[in-house]
Amino acid sequence: MVAASTSSWLSFSGVMLTTFGPAAVLIKTVIAPQPDLIILAILAAFAWLMVISCVAIVWLALVPLRDTMWLLVVYGVLAQEAGRYGTYRVYQRLLRGLDKVGLKPTIRAGGESVSSQLVAAVPPAIACGVGVGLAQTVIMYGDFLLASLKPGTLYNP
Repeated sequence: MVAASTSSWLSFSGVMLTTFGPAAVLIKTVIAPQPDLIILAILAAFAWLMVISCVAIVWLALVPLRDTMWLLVVYGVLAQEAGRYGTYRVYQRLLRGLDKVGLKPTIRAGGESVSSQLVAAVPPAIACGVGVGLAQTVIMYGDFLLASLKPGTLYNP
C-alpha cells in the first residue's frame, strides 16, 4: 500500500471539513446537550438506511419495471416519507415513555427552557436532519473520501 502524500492529506482534510463541518457544529451546539436528540439522530440515520436498503432490494427484484422509472421513483419517495413518519412516531413514544418515568426532556434554547411548541419542534427536526444527512453522506460519498488519500486519484474516475 502506498502512503498518502501531503497533498492527498490536504485534499482529504479539506473535503472532511467542508462536508462534515456544519453537521459537527449542529451536533456540538444542538444535539449533544440533549441525550434524547442523540438517540433521535441515530434512529433517523438507521431508519434512512433501512428504507434505502428496501428501495434498493425492490429495484433489484423488479427488473421489468426499470423501464418505467417514474414508478420506482414514486415508490422510493413514498418509502422515505413513511420512514420519516415512522421515526417521528418512535420519537413520540420515546418522549411519552420518558415522561412516564419522570424523565421528561426539556428543550433548551440559549440556556433557557422553552415551552413554545414551534420552537420545541426545531431541535428534533435538526437531529433527524443531521442523522439522515450524515448517514447519506457517508454511504454516498465515503468511497470518494477514502479515494482522495491515494496518490494521483483526485480527478480519476
